[in-house]
Amino acid sequence: MTLIDQVREKRMHNIIEEIENEEEEEEEEDEDEDEDEGDQVKLRTPKKIKSFVKAVDKPRYFYGVTLFFMFGTFVLAFVIKDLGTVLTVVGATGSTVVSYILPGTIFFFLHRGENDKLDEEGKGIKILRFLSVIQVCLGCVIMPVALYYVFGGSVSE
Repeated sequence: MTLIDQVREKRMHNIIEEIENEEEEEEEEDEDEDEDEGDQVKLRTPKKIKSFVKAVDKPRYFYGVTLFFMFGTFVLAFVIKDLGTVLTVVGATGSTVVSYILPGTIFFFLHRGENDKLDEEGKGIKILRFLSVIQVCLGCVIMPVALYYVFGGSVSE
């Protein structure tokens, strides 16, 4: 049994224990309510049942995505004749995402609730968050332009 399978099994075991504990607590609450209300019976579903279902369905999702990527890579390997084109596309998209889009997005979400605070230099976080949005937008403009020049546009035109 691999380490991933052991972790998955332990997680499922913990989820099952949580469900059982919640059911026991609900039964105790129901017994207390039944004494007050008479013969009424209430049926409740455990709160963790959705996470249990997700834990059970994960291998199917994982294998499906893995097979999709493997098949897609296989098809691309037979269709594309020039590796330089692939490397240029990866460079045009990857460098733009890493340099412009990710840093701006991360800064924007890390400083979400700090609009009125000041940083060490005395600049407002609100201004910096606005600049991070501009950085992300600039990255979203640069990427298609770079891909245009990769697939047919030329600098000399």
